[in-house]
Amino acid sequence: MIPQKRLVAKNPEEQIREVVGFLSENGLEPESLLYRVFNSDETNLVLSTGTDRNGTPKRKQTDSKYIIRGQSQPERPFYEEMGASSWDEMLGYDKKLHGIGLTRRDGLWCSGLEGLGKNLDSNHDVVVPGKVGIAVYDPSKLVEMGVEFYAFKEPQRKVDALVAVASDKIGVQPFETKHLEYLVGV
Repeated sequence: MIPQKRLVAKNPEEQIREVVGFLSENGLEPESLLYRVFNSDETNLVLSTGTDRNGTPKRKQTDSKYIIRGQSQPERPFYEEMGASSWDEMLGYDKKLHGIGLTRRDGLWCSGLEGLGKNLDSNHDVVVPGKVGIAVYDPSKLVEMGVEFYAFKEPQRKVDALVAVASDKIGVQPFETKHLEYLVGV
């Protein structure tokens, strides 16, 4: 079973301390692992498949503005301005993955412990405020394809590369949250 921890801290420094403590308690060396920040709504997907990546994300075309970090943006993200559908495509990682017989869902952006704070920063495009999950990976089961971009060595066994998950959704059911809000009057 993959060690899991409910993430309760709200700011990046506290979240990092919480994750480091949790990993250390489970006999893992935080400095030697890789970290991926994801939207915690995908926690069950990460736990069951080993990753939150499911191919090409589709953007709703209901209006001409983009929503980034909850703010309406008048222009497209930089990679779209350059004619790419994602950072993966713009930096050539899609092509590298396809070149070795893999798909976009077989690659993922990760960082070491020193880069985790940057990825948890609310000014970074990765974080959805109030929906923070952190997947922790064994670097020996990934191969580096580029700067902070990795591919699973055994794509059919992604869950084996996952060593821990911390998420604000672990241990909280949607009903429980709504029920508590009703009781407390929040």
